[in-house]
Amino acid sequence: MNKTIHHYSTVRGVESKRRDAIYRGFTYRIPERDFPKKVEEYLAQDMTKIESLIAGLPEDEKAGEVLERYEVFDVDTSDVLVMWRIPTYEKKKGSRPIIGPAKNIIH
Repeated sequence: MNKTIHHYSTVRGVESKRRDAIYRGFTYRIPERDFPKKVEEYLAQDMTKIESLIAGLPEDEKAGEVLERYEVFDVDTSDVLVMWRIPTYEKKKGSRPIIGPAKNIIH
């Protein structure tokens, strides 16, 4: 296979060289039978989980302003796999991430 693979990790021990942000998040599966008709229900649950995740950050960390949500089809099951990434930063540094354009998916 002649493809370029982009690997970015903030997992301890395999961190990338860019250390301005640490990503926290979660993943889950939306069964094929629920997609797309129940996506709004999943988004509401996601917002509750994200608020809890942000509220539980250590005192010296803050969440970034842009939250990232990725969806892919599982080719084995036709389910949709969802991953949320929430960038967090040290409060004292006040650095901002280098993040490309984002689309607001929450209406």
